[in-house]
Amino acid sequence: MPGAFDIGVAVTALERAGARFMLVDDRGTEYATDADVEKAEQLDASGDFYTPNCVADPKVWTASTAKV
Repeated sequence: MPGAFDIGVAVTALERAGARFMLVDDRGTEYATDADVEKAEQLDASGDFYTPNCVADPKVWTASTAKV
């Protein structure tokens, strides 16, 4: 993300977005908590219930170390 901004704020925003992403199933339903996701999985009769299983942590790169 080029430009002038607070890196701490950007990292926090990306972490929160990653956590929220983990609460969305493959149909686009967003659940409020991990417990709600587990309950929905238990109630799913299709057997195809899926949510993301990994979101990478944000990493800060300087302009000199950025990978292009």
